[in-house]
Amino acid sequence: KGKNKIAVTHGETVRFFVTSQDVTHNFGIYNEAGDIVAQTQAMPHYTNELVYQFDKPGEYKFICLEYCGQPHANMTGKIIVE
Repeated sequence: KGKNKIAVTHGETVRFFVTSQDVTHNFGIYNEAGDIVAQTQAMPHYTNELVYQFDKPGEYKFICLEYCGQPHANMTGKIIVE
C-alpha cells in the first residue's frame, strides 16, 4: 500500500523478521487506542522474529522505540488491518 504501510487481513497471523544494519532499534506496534500490542528489538547482524495475530480490523501504527539518532523520529509506519 505504499512506503511504510502494510496491509493484512484481520485474524491473520503475521511474521515480522526484524533486524538492523547499523545500531539497535526497537519495533513497536500500537493499536488505535494507543496501547502497545507487540514489540521486539532490532539488532545489527541478528534477526528477531515477531509473530502477531491481528484480531480486529483497524489502523495500527509501528514506531522505533529505541532512540537511534537523528532519523529516529521518521521511523514510523502503519499497518492497515482489513
